[in-house]
Amino acid sequence: MQAPEEEVHGEVHVGTLLSRREDTEFQAVHKVFGVSNVTKIITSLREEDRKVAVDSLVWEALGRQKDPVLGPFGDYRRVCEELRLYKSNINTLSQDQSRNA
Repeated sequence: MQAPEEEVHGEVHVGTLLSRREDTEFQAVHKVFGVSNVTKIITSLREEDRKVAVDSLVWEALGRQKDPVLGPFGDYRRVCEELRLYKSNINTLSQDQSRNA
């Protein structure tokens, strides 16, 4: 994500934190959270935790754009349902293999 070079909040330079992101990701985070709020969140974290926080904010923002009601929880629910389906398929295949052995 890219922010204007002169935009500095506190000790954290927003452009530095978000510079490796695509413009669409920056726009999504800006639209959902606002640069000021993101800066407050990021500055409250230890240096080593900031990249994970930015990744999480991008994931949340993109999820909110894709599904304004459920956000990334909708993706989480779909993944959980797929996992249940795969586990069920594995159990079925294991049972079929046991009967055929």
